[in-house]
Amino acid sequence: MNGSIYTGTSGLLSFQKGIDVESHNVANVNTVGFKADNISFNDLMYQGGVGKGVTSNDPFKDFSQGSLKPSNSEYDFAISGEGFFTLQDPQNPSKSYYSRTGQFASNKENNLTNNLGFLVMGVSPTVSGDMITGEYANNITSTIVDTDTSIYTLNTYTTDYRTNATEIQDVITNKDAIEAVINGTATTEQQKLIDDNPNLQINYTKYADQITALQNASSGNNYKSTDMILNDIDEVITNYSNALKAFSIKPIAGESALKAQSTVTFPLSNITADNEFTMEILINGVKVQQGFDTDLSNTLKLFSDKINEFSGITSNIDTATGTLIIDSLISGSNLVVSHAKLNDDSLAINNTQKAAGSGQALIDALYNDLETALAKIGGDAVQNKSEILDVASGTPPALSPIVLDLNTLGMSSRLFEKIVNGDTDAIASYPGIESDNGNIYLTDGDARFLVGKLLPVTFTDLSGLNPQGDNMYSKSAGQSDPIYLADSAQVMGKYLENSNVDLSDKLVDLMVWQKAFDANSKTVMTSDELLKTALALKNR
Repeated sequence: MNGSIYTGTSGLLSFQKGIDVESHNVANVNTVGFKADNISFNDLMYQGGVGKGVTSNDPFKDFSQGSLKPSNSEYDFAISGEGFFTLQDPQNPSKSYYSRTGQFASNKENNLTNNLGFLVMGVSPTVSGDMITGEYANNITSTIVDTDTSIYTLNTYTTDYRTNATEIQDVITNKDAIEAVINGTATTEQQKLIDDNPNLQINYTKYADQITALQNASSGNNYKSTDMILNDIDEVITNYSNALKAFSIKPIAGESALKAQSTVTFPLSNITADNEFTMEILINGVKVQQGFDTDLSNTLKLFSDKINEFSGITSNIDTATGTLIIDSLISGSNLVVSHAKLNDDSLAINNTQKAAGSGQALIDALYNDLETALAKIGGDAVQNKSEILDVASGTPPALSPIVLDLNTLGMSSRLFEKIVNGDTDAIASYPGIESDNGNIYLTDGDARFLVGKLLPVTFTDLSGLNPQGDNMYSKSAGQSDPIYLADSAQVMGKYLENSNVDLSDKLVDLMVWQKAFDANSKTVMTSDELLKTALALKNR
């Protein structure tokens, strides 16, 4: 038997397989996330010192990093470093796949999916706080906090408190006409006013408690107009926002915050018989003066009212004793009261030391201050927190489908309500996503909500991954569970990973396998000719 024919045939089969492998590599040189196949060869057994040919090993994947290229799509992601995205077949949830291809999209159920409709898996957030509904029109803060153990977004919204203030002031201005209509004693003019403005009577009931409280805060006794209350709210919001910014830089539990208070007594016994006198005080460096007006009581009240015009503080004065108390409305806020004088006489000031507070404790106190200030004009505030805990390195992470819908996640129904009502702008732009190192955020105006985290997983033995086509791999039987390795990879949004095929190397290999195939075909042909010659000699 002519063994060279079988030897050559083994070469033909092996190098044909090599050509197939390299052709596949070259064909996928521009396939996003593609990993090149490599092939190797082994010689066959020897007999009498003569080898019996060659065999090819099964191709194996080269999982080295491909180059990264920028993308214009918010739904494109690339892994820089080790690991794979995890995908789940929605028709077979028990089956997981792994891929380096991060070309994703949002399906009609608002899940993040790949081009085959497979669900992209990640770490889902824990949502706490309030569902933000459409009545909360104002996003006053949106903060991302990255701690040693987690990352979370904190969004604070308020109702449209400025509209509240306008409606309350309109009711106060027209209170006599409203009550006359209710009591059946209205003039023709008053009735026409209410008929033309039916919301006046509605808001009279709606804001009954707030209106009563505003009118009970008489001159000299913590009196605040609606405009003053709006200024107080703005001051609280500024302090709250600043505290959140500081907290995002240094997230600590912190210390409790208290409100400052200053007390000074104006000695009424020192007032001259003609009652001509001037009261004076400095508040945060701003001088407040009040000269005699009408009588002693009225003068004291007017002095207190001037102080009440300052944002973030309130003032009341006892007209019987001359004791003035100034309170800060803002926890931890600086209140400097000095230079109290009655005519030319300086007066002692008792400043209660405030606790400035810090960290989470300060934020909590300021949020309570905000709710208190808003309640004065029928407003309200809500907070929503969405948190993802850090995953321990080296552990199999608990993954679930990434949901791109704030309403489904229990965070906010504002956009959902707009879409249901046919708001074309909301429909066209939803969901708007942003990302940072795998953290995925949905946007609503300036607000950011953390909705999930893409977490690359890897395996202790990558050779156990089975290619499934479409740049996906499955875990082989007996292979260990995928694990997360901290600091081994970074997920980059608006980037894609190119194929790692080196075209120059693969074309060289392709030509080598082709020449080897040709050479082995010559071996078979030569052996065949020799066999024909031998048979011809035998038959002579």
